[in-house]
Amino acid sequence: FGMKTRSESPIMTGFMWSSVYNPMEIRHQCRHEDDMSSFGWSIHNGRDFGQHEALDNKLNTKLTTSFLKDTPDINGGSWVNRITAEKLQDANYD
Repeated sequence: FGMKTRSESPIMTGFMWSSVYNPMEIRHQCRHEDDMSSFGWSIHNGRDFGQHEALDNKLNTKLTTSFLKDTPDINGGSWVNRITAEKLQDANYD
């Protein structure tokens, strides 16, 4: 999840993720060659809200990220990012 708005003073955000079963496998981008079955924006307007989903088969994780910009004020408004991770399927990691 990397986000940059289309405003005059853009905010840029991002994050990294890994698995508790293999903490040395750290990701910071979505690429098909890394066994990501799908990723992309499910809804957004390019300015003040959006939701992005990524299905990471290798790490058995569905990531959902969203952002929202509050009503602009003298400082430009507040930003909120929410990140959730769900297990895709039960797996045996012995």
